[in-house]
Amino acid sequence: TNNHQRLLGLLKNPMMLTIYASTCEAQDAYKNNSNYEFKTNVESPGELLWNFIETQVIKYFSQQGLADKDKWLHRFLLKHLLPAIGYKMESEGRFEFDYQSLASSIDSFLANLSKNDFFCTFPSYAIQEDHLPLQESGIQISHKQKAELIDKLTEKLLMLVKEGTTYRFLHQNFRDFFAAIHILNEAKIALTKNKLPALLTDQTISFYPRQYIGEIEGEHHCKPYLEPDIGWKIKDNSHTILAQCLEQCRNIFDGSTQLAIWNILEIWKQVRGEWTGLDLSRLDLTKVTINSVACSRFFKTKYFSACFNDSLIHSKNILYQGHNDIVRDATYSPKGDYILSASGDETIKKWSVETGEVLKTFNVNPFHLASACYSPDGSKIFSASFEGGIVREFDESRNILSEFRVCPYKITSAIYNSDGRKILITCDEYKIIELETSGGKNVSKILYECSHVTWATYSPNDQKILFIEDDNIIKEMKENEEPVTLELKGHTDKIISAVYSTDGKRILTASFDNTVKEWDLENATCIRTFDMHKSWVRRAAYSPCGKKILCVYQDRVIKEWDIETGALIRTYNGHTLGYNSADISPDKSKIALGSTDHTMQEWSLQNTTCLHFYIGHSFQIYNVIYSRNGKKILSHTRQEENREWSTETGECLSEFGQDKYSEIMQREYLGGGRRPLNYNVGDQSIKYKNPISGEDDTIKCHPGLWIQGCSFANLHPGSDLSEKDKEILRMYGAKGI
Repeated sequence: TNNHQRLLGLLKNPMMLTIYASTCEAQDAYKNNSNYEFKTNVESPGELLWNFIETQVIKYFSQQGLADKDKWLHRFLLKHLLPAIGYKMESEGRFEFDYQSLASSIDSFLANLSKNDFFCTFPSYAIQEDHLPLQESGIQISHKQKAELIDKLTEKLLMLVKEGTTYRFLHQNFRDFFAAIHILNEAKIALTKNKLPALLTDQTISFYPRQYIGEIEGEHHCKPYLEPDIGWKIKDNSHTILAQCLEQCRNIFDGSTQLAIWNILEIWKQVRGEWTGLDLSRLDLTKVTINSVACSRFFKTKYFSACFNDSLIHSKNILYQGHNDIVRDATYSPKGDYILSASGDETIKKWSVETGEVLKTFNVNPFHLASACYSPDGSKIFSASFEGGIVREFDESRNILSEFRVCPYKITSAIYNSDGRKILITCDEYKIIELETSGGKNVSKILYECSHVTWATYSPNDQKILFIEDDNIIKEMKENEEPVTLELKGHTDKIISAVYSTDGKRILTASFDNTVKEWDLENATCIRTFDMHKSWVRRAAYSPCGKKILCVYQDRVIKEWDIETGALIRTYNGHTLGYNSADISPDKSKIALGSTDHTMQEWSLQNTTCLHFYIGHSFQIYNVIYSRNGKKILSHTRQEENREWSTETGECLSEFGQDKYSEIMQREYLGGGRRPLNYNVGDQSIKYKNPISGEDDTIKCHPGLWIQGCSFANLHPGSDLSEKDKEILRMYGAKGI
């Protein structure tokens, strides 16, 4: 499983392997001791690190000659103070603290911790109250006490490492793990008072702490499982902290629970991979994106689905909000809190980095778009047309501030300089053009021209220009100087884009070879390669903080990655819609559709309703065919990713290459007297002759509606779903709406 792969990857680190070995030994020795809470059947890093902390507690409690007060102090430091430090460090985006910052984080935690709330939540500490560094709320401990605590964290517990004048965690995983523990601790304290913790309601939790919270809570053990001859079931998780917090959110529609609900559901989506079987009724889902989240499974004619009864849901939460055509560019806002995407559908979309939702759509340039970018001060946006050579500047209210016709041909790239007074443009004339936009001027000059240049960008200080010539030659050019070729060897196909890091010491390149590479400019070496997505890359960009990269892929997907670990942070859902193939079931009751969004669908021919989604492919599906007995469907992509599916359970039965595909086709699928279905693929739809009615039918594609069998009865009156929206949901199998 993915969890096992992550755990095995973690154990490649010798230190983590040692931790795992010592943890297993302690767990076996103390498995019947109720004073310790070991995680069993460990499958994830979160569980491993949890057991490691329990092992450390045991180490000090079993140490001969150590006073009881010190044993309990060490427990407090491991389970409460270190988590508070980890949370503070993670929330500030730092991996180390100087002494003052570390002392300040200790002050902040202890001064704001209510002794009464703490002992009510964690009563086992009460017998050692006088020996814990707890003061009355708002009172700080002395400098000497802080120094002693820091000494214990570094010299006794060995969980913080001092390097010069700074302090960091023993391993970078510990920072995010401890941050997750702190959030859970705060949630426990809040729940004793029947409240929600501020750490859930006031901000979104970032990717890695979310992952650890889900693993510590055991959410990866709560995925649906198939019980033979009965159907899909799910492990009860009502006892978990997250489930209890979600209960606190029900029937509250004043906006105060929106981020808490988002945090909880994002954790479940991230760790479980779906929301199938969840009770999502009576919740304010205003911040939540339901589209492209699996909410349903089926067994024969029965559905096991999420329930949305009485919840507050808007059209933007559930219906497709992405682009309807190719995405050519995506960039961060100056503060990194938004993303702009430019598409061939003549629109620019503004996405929230915090929640992943579409906040606004701009229709300000009546052409296919090549680029969109915020000005450095965030006050305006420009759009550059892929056709017609037009650049427009506009504000958030969609007011056009200026318009320039740069060339009569296609613009292939465009970017602001550091002060927003100039725009650097490449076009199909194979020229690099600099356009001065300040004061409404329309002054342009050609900086460079050659046989083939398709991309150019400024260095952070505007002193140099980085550009791509002849598809795979990257050059740097200073003003009034000849370009210098950068000897960057590694890509195996055309290079599409190249950008500088915020400090100008590295560059990021995107290529037709399905990879993004980061390069050290000083010695022209590749630092790391990102090859986790199976499609060629149109654009890659650094976040303003330099810790993330944003990639636009040929298959119209935008993904955000952690630059250090290579982990996927977020997919900005929905940039592909349409069908490639279709087949009628042998009994002529259903039609299977292969989609551009990597899914396969089954529809009822009786009432043109979507019955099932089959999710798992990484590429567009170009061929689908029912087996002769109708119990299986075979799906095929052009990348030789072939899968066989059960039509009774929706499970993927096997995955195989092209040789086996042809063999299975001959053995179980072709022949049997069935005639191929005649169909026509249209614009975001498919047309076919219905064998039941004899009429021509059309199915229009609405991506991401994985809601078959889900109940939407009695939605909150504040929901803004129109009758047309409800009709679409019913067509995709929603109930009670």
